[in-house]
Amino acid sequence: MSKIEELKFHRKERVADFRKSGQSMSKWCKENTLKVHQLQIFRTRKPTPLGVG
Repeated sequence: MSKIEELKFHRKERVADFRKSGQSMSKWCKENTLKVHQLQIFRTRKPTPLGVG
């Protein structure tokens, strides 16, 4: 698995964990040591073609 694929996988995993938790974004982020802004980006980021950015 390439580095980009790994990052995408972990990003999707975190978003799925957040959605399953039923918690507010701020509470989930605090418990999972993630900034709210980072989670917002993870949720809205569109997949990029491999090799780009």
